[in-house]
Amino acid sequence: ALKTNSNYLSKIINAHKNQNFANYLKDLRITHAINYLKDYPGYAHNKSTIQLAEEFGFNSLDVFTRALKQKIGITPAVFLKQLKKGNL
Repeated sequence: ALKTNSNYLSKIINAHKNQNFANYLKDLRITHAINYLKDYPGYAHNKSTIQLAEEFGFNSLDVFTRALKQKIGITPAVFLKQLKKGNL
């Protein structure tokens, strides 16, 4: 879609974002998940955390949990509780 190769794209991301492609993609996914769940808090009501992780592009709950905790300092369980209470 970008009409370039993966090596060039990776170099651009490394140079401009100071992170490798995998970490950049993980950051995009977790940021999207956070924003989406804040905008649509009811979306998570009948879903397990692993279902949410998979729907936002994470291969495991552990990776999703670490990414969220690194980004906002809390686990998915705490995030979802705060979301349900309207504290976000």
